[in-house]
Amino acid sequence: MTPEAVGGVLTGGDEVRVDTDYVHTYYVLMNVTLSADQDLLEKARRYAQQHGTSLNQLFRDYLQQLTGDVGYDEAAAEFASIARTKPGNSKGRAWSGRVDLYRDRLESIANR
Repeated sequence: MTPEAVGGVLTGGDEVRVDTDYVHTYYVLMNVTLSADQDLLEKARRYAQQHGTSLNQLFRDYLQQLTGDVGYDEAAAEFASIARTKPGNSKGRAWSGRVDLYRDRLESIANR
């Protein structure tokens, strides 16, 4: 018996094969409608433009930070940016461990 295509599955005799040539994964972005003051939106659009991004991307980035859904690359980029732009100052305290340095950050994340 000659194999026939039936709903993407090739059948024939005892052989069953799945045709995967046309399998695709689609990621769908949801549209969200928000309300905000016009002046606030204009300021946010200017901020986005000055930083070479869009208001939509700023919103997506904010949601990722808010939910703690930031990937390794994003976290590393944030760390590098902070390390380059912020001066270090231990105020004379001895370094007793990484957790002490990031205590406020860790507590804020844990309280979300």
